[in-house]
Amino acid sequence: MITDVKSLSIVTPTLRRPKEVVDLLDNLQLQLHPIMEVILVHGIGSPGETPKVPSSCETYPFDVKHITHPLGTAIQRNSGIEHAAGDLIAFIDDDVRLEPEFFCRVAGLFDAVGSKDKTFRIFTPEEGGA
Repeated sequence: MITDVKSLSIVTPTLRRPKEVVDLLDNLQLQLHPIMEVILVHGIGSPGETPKVPSSCETYPFDVKHITHPLGTAIQRNSGIEHAAGDLIAFIDDDVRLEPEFFCRVAGLFDAVGSKDKTFRIFTPEEGGA
């Protein structure tokens, strides 16, 4: 059991994928570890384009922030970091779905190593990870 509950910010770059974003948000609300905020960094495909923002974002138990950044996903993630307020920051793609205990396990790993200055990466089976 985790005794030191850490606040969690999730940064998700996305481009023209409102259905995937809603599915992700629906999945994240099932997490057992509380989520402070989800920061959606909307890419802009062409000049003058505005992001397609899901209208149901106010129904979630966490804040949903929308920012835009016209460059690639790595820079979008960096932009999301600048807006994040959580003790932990997770980078989740808009097509990822997680088991409800996922972030409890991750927060537990941070507690076990005794440092807030650690990073981790989850590999999918397709990438050769476990």
